[in-house]
Amino acid sequence: MRCVPPGVGTPDTRVNPVASEDSRLGLPPEVFATAFPFHLALDPDLRFVQVGRSVHKVAPEAVPGVTFVSVFRIVRPEGDATIHFLRQNQSQLFLIEHIASALTLRGEFVSLDSQGLMVFLGSPWLRSALEIGQRGLGFDDFAVH
Repeated sequence: MRCVPPGVGTPDTRVNPVASEDSRLGLPPEVFATAFPFHLALDPDLRFVQVGRSVHKVAPEAVPGVTFVSVFRIVRPEGDATIHFLRQNQSQLFLIEHIASALTLRGEFVSLDSQGLMVFLGSPWLRSALEIGQRGLGFDDFAVH
């Protein structure tokens, strides 16, 4: 396969440098959870379907079936927490705050249309390494990447 930089060649001779047409990349749940320990998966009613191990550590009330808005509030971008709002702004940087502890997570929402889910991929927004321990976290709560 020959990779051509974007904008080079004609539309019919360009090759997607990101993935081939037969790309079948899919992560098994345990690999996904390891790669994204601060993820949240939400159904169309914004109920948790899956919560990363590190999110659960700082927000133990975030369990499947519980609503996102009962545990977190959206700080940025401004708007109401609805599935439509998350889909409309999925290319934006999100700041979400854990209501009970005021811990802020920064990341993005990604739509998994085939499964009807919105997934938040992010990490804590910390101001110093000391805050990791103060929040009850350790370095092993973060993905290596």
